[in-house]
Amino acid sequence: MTGAVPPDLPRSNGELTFEAPWESRAFGLAAAYLGSRGEDWSRFRRRLMDAIAAAPPGTPTTKRG
Repeated sequence: MTGAVPPDLPRSNGELTFEAPWESRAFGLAAAYLGSRGEDWSRFRRRLMDAIAAAPPGTPTTKRG
């Protein structure tokens, strides 16, 4: 799935949805970077999950309610 947006992202009427403006900007940066490098979304996703899992205790890694 190189360069293509994963189909399992949250959508409303076919459009991607985000809870906050920074989320859409972060996604746009990641999409542009991966697209320019021909990187695979699944590889990026795995590396991001690994980095979050390896974060030191106390590192904010979840949404706040």
